Formats: sequence, C-alpha cells, structure tokens
Amino acid sequence: MDAKYPDAPLDSAVCAIDCTYREMGILTGEDEINEEMISANHEVYDATYQEAIAKAVGACVAKKAKMLEEAAMFKTECNPFALKFHGCIALESMRHCPEERWDSSPLCEKVRAGATPCMV
Repeated sequence: MDAKYPDAPLDSAVCAIDCTYREMGILTGEDEINEEMISANHEVYDATYQEAIAKAVGACVAKKAKMLEEAAMFKTECNPFALKFHGCIALESMRHCPEERWDSSPLCEKVRAGATPCMV
C-alpha cells in the first residue's frame, strides 16, 4: 500500500487537521485564521490558560507567511497550513505555559530552552 499511496499517512493527518479547523470555524477561506473563534473555544478554561493560548496564537499568526511558504513545499491532498499552524500552537503553548502548570519532562525542558521539535 505504501508503494501505491506513499503520502497516505501524511495526507490523512493533513486532511484531518484541515477539516477539524474548518468545522470548528478556526480556519476559513484558503488560509484565514479566526482568532476570535480560538478565543471562544477556550473560554471554558481559566484566565491564566486563556492568556497563554492568546500569546501562542499571536506568535503563530505572526509566523503565518513563513508557514504558508513551508506548506507550499508539501504536495498533499489538503492544504497543510492548518497542520503547520496546529504544530505552532502546540509549541508556543509550551513556551508560554504558566509556571503552575509546567511539566518539567525532558521534552518540555528542551522546548523551554529553545529547541524546536521536528514538525511537518
């Protein structure tokens, strides 16, 4: 199967995130991020967590042009921008994690020190 569909696992991940972001109203049009919808989805959490997510979203929106350039290099069934943005949010959320919620695992400590995990 891999020989016939070499990009199937990547396409599945890319399409799943793209579809999820669109269904949640986070991604609209070709590549527009609805920051208000992200905030609305996080209103159930405490203010400290909301602030951390807001910082992560701001950092990722600022990197949008670079993510679009990188996404254009991938030949996938769906637009990989949502997956790039999702990875950015995960990384930036760790970078802006409130102290009282910090997990001092080796991965978290490496991210806090500036290492960037490999992402699509």
